[in-house]
Amino acid sequence: SYCDELIHSDEDSKKAFGFAIKPMILNESDFNAADIFFEKSLSKLASNNQIDAEVKSFILYLQSQRYFESHELETDIRILIEAIQSCNEKCALPLEIKLQSALARAYSLSGKVFKALEISNYCLTKIKNSQNYTDSKILQTEYTKELVKAANRSINVYYYLDREKYKSYLDSTQYYITLAKNHAEKYQVPNYNGTIALVNGDINFLKHNYKISKQYAQEGLKIFQKRKRKKRIAQILFRIAECDFHLKNWDNAATIFQQQLQND
Repeated sequence: SYCDELIHSDEDSKKAFGFAIKPMILNESDFNAADIFFEKSLSKLASNNQIDAEVKSFILYLQSQRYFESHELETDIRILIEAIQSCNEKCALPLEIKLQSALARAYSLSGKVFKALEISNYCLTKIKNSQNYTDSKILQTEYTKELVKAANRSINVYYYLDREKYKSYLDSTQYYITLAKNHAEKYQVPNYNGTIALVNGDINFLKHNYKISKQYAQEGLKIFQKRKRKKRIAQILFRIAECDFHLKNWDNAATIFQQQLQND
């Protein structure tokens, strides 16, 4: 209802924002309908040069997510770069970080893992050097989030490239995720505890420490079960079964694998 209220507003910026939000409440795979709303939104932007740079950048961010969902990563990257250029230091820091972080994610999934990690480090430096950092819960939360993302992007270097050559990136991943855990505890940011546990589990799995990996996975499982995150729960159960397989707990592994096959 608020979305419709924006669309029927007399202000072009509100109309544009309303049209851009509309795809978020559609079926996420209904890309044709989403494109129609984004066309209307961008048309409003084009007809009014006075629209705030932050509004424009956020609309472009929302449009980029549509292409992320359809796995059209080149288009996703192009739109995010346009959004960042539109911001050009005219936007609040959390939005700038959101745009940069989304760009890093798209690069990472495109296999451009070093570029993604470079952006992660840029975000971390930008947040830490902000004058408001010590007093801003938002920025402290963003810093924890970016440390977790940097850990994931570091481990992707190991996943995507020559594992023997880039073995040291497992140590880099451990460095980032330990910083994230310490930072989360210091500033009381519990949002990423589950993911922190899972990254620790991934590191130990790749180092063949299956017993420790399973313990971290079970820790993450409890957190994501409380949040009712079905896809994540399924992924964690699969990792637990993998650990049991390598630990030769055949019955435990088989039970989970069979349940997941039955649940499709």
